[in-house]
Amino acid sequence: LITKLQNIKNLPPGVLKKFPDCSDAVRSASDRVDLACLDLLGDALNWRLTKAEESRAAKLFSAMGELERAVLSISELLHDALDEVPEESRAEQAVSEAGLALMRFSELAALCAKWREWKENQDSIFWMEKARTKDGDSFARLYVTPLDIGAIMNESVYEPFRSILCLSATLSVGGRFDFWKNRVGLSRSDHRALCAEFPSPFPFHKNALLAAADDAPMPDAPGWQDWINSAVARLIEASGGHALVLFTSYTSLRSAWDAVKPKLDALGISAFRQGDDERSRLMEKFKADISSVLFATDSFWEGVDAPGDTLQLVIMTKLPFRVPTDPVQMARSEAIEARGGNSFMDLSLPEAVIRFKQGFGRLIRHSDDRGAVAVLDARILKKRYGKLFIESLPDTKTSFKELSAIAHDIREFLLR
Repeated sequence: LITKLQNIKNLPPGVLKKFPDCSDAVRSASDRVDLACLDLLGDALNWRLTKAEESRAAKLFSAMGELERAVLSISELLHDALDEVPEESRAEQAVSEAGLALMRFSELAALCAKWREWKENQDSIFWMEKARTKDGDSFARLYVTPLDIGAIMNESVYEPFRSILCLSATLSVGGRFDFWKNRVGLSRSDHRALCAEFPSPFPFHKNALLAAADDAPMPDAPGWQDWINSAVARLIEASGGHALVLFTSYTSLRSAWDAVKPKLDALGISAFRQGDDERSRLMEKFKADISSVLFATDSFWEGVDAPGDTLQLVIMTKLPFRVPTDPVQMARSEAIEARGGNSFMDLSLPEAVIRFKQGFGRLIRHSDDRGAVAVLDARILKKRYGKLFIESLPDTKTSFKELSAIAHDIREFLLR
């Protein structure tokens, strides 16, 4: 960037003289912040700043102070350099890039300041996660997440506009909108929110089958993953492919892939796995080979659109409860408990139901689509709260039997 700026005609040469030293200072401070973050993370995948952890973050705060000062210094130089750009050169690409860099520097300085002053921002969650470069080197990503978005929504959306229409297939839980309203800053009694649920025009009652294995082991039982691996293979064989297999963890996905992939190869069924290619290319391959199988997690519970014969079976290996050690989940759960609420009933369960509905929604994308959703988590049939997952779905045909029986029912249903 500096080289590009130096090539701008009539820019005073002295204005860029101090940039190399300031750039080195920013790089050095950034390295210190990253090392401090990795030290806090240790072997963990994420870490949250709390009162109990504050003393451990002393090195991080010191490094952030150094980085903030270095960033502000180079920002000042960059701002002065832009002021010196002649009017006839302001349309050059280097000037636009410098403006974007100045914006990013401003955001970075603000992030450092907010982390260092975290006690004054109790309505935010300060956390980090470990990531890796293409070469496998670890680095940290830093986040500041709102504990509650109600105030933000009120200021940015509800107050400025006279009326707002919110539409989604997954706003309700068990036919009620209480969870959504609370999450977006509308209290249960808020007269401003008029909620209504409209039935889907798709014929789920005849084109969709919801199956659940009543002989499945509980997710915490020994041998659960081995049972999942066997069940996934059996169900895919029953459908002849055409399947999306959804997991809640990469560990479980990898285990199932290693166990099932050779069996699919023997059957002549192509298999694709999240992470082996970029998402859009992966989806194109999956849709191009209509009998293939896609193993996925995370973002593939939503946003997957594969209508027609490409997708006739969605397998959910586990109910999509968020990992309890997730920093944002932990902070919001603690806030609910502090108010006297029940974090499982008020947060974990409704979130999982909405995610479950999103996964179910991958199946029927057009009125003439036809297929089955198989749930391999015993809790949907054996836990009292399991009914809420089922009641939150459209009316479908059902098959709640042992695995061999639901495999048979799925095969028969798809052959009709």
